[in-house]
Amino acid sequence: MMGDSSGGWTTAMAAVTGNIPELEGEVGERGPSSAVQAAVPFHPPTDFLQMDAHMPDDCRSLNSAFGLTDCHSDTRSPESQLLGCTITACPAKVAAANPLTYIGTRRTPPFLILHGEQDTTVPYHQSRLLYDKLAAAGDDARLISLPKAGHGTDFAMLTDDATRQGAYQESTRKGHTTAPRPVTPTWQAVVSFLDQRLRPASRCGNHR
Repeated sequence: MMGDSSGGWTTAMAAVTGNIPELEGEVGERGPSSAVQAAVPFHPPTDFLQMDAHMPDDCRSLNSAFGLTDCHSDTRSPESQLLGCTITACPAKVAAANPLTYIGTRRTPPFLILHGEQDTTVPYHQSRLLYDKLAAAGDDARLISLPKAGHGTDFAMLTDDATRQGAYQESTRKGHTTAPRPVTPTWQAVVSFLDQRLRPASRCGNHR
């Protein structure tokens, strides 16, 4: 599963909550496993309550773009609208919508996370939280950080040399982490990650 921004959040949530009965919902196809085998979130929101403290421009860009006055804590922010409450007033709902809540308690598929450090909509710190929690749980994850990239630059992150300048990757698996190293992210790198992680249906039980 792959997505960016809100789609990155959806990707991360789907990856860490597969087969949890109370989160299965009642629409669409019922019966087959909801578990996914690999996740590729671009700049995903994770812990909504930590977003404002790490906005690189004191939230000026976000407030202007969305007509807000109180950053992600505004009652009109995308996160508050998603939960149906101002995020600072409903911590239980925020926790339920946080992918980190579910990591370490169940099988988590491999992650390839990409995030620009100049992101003024979803701060880079959100992906750092996700990667660090996966690493602490001994899960399989890669984090590609792009010092020059902002928000919504998914295609440029994988094709544009100026956007990819200075990019570096960290990885973790079974409790072993690698130091940051230079990397040039490409679509082929994404395809290779999926090829390595996706298994034939006959070998993956009831996962898809």
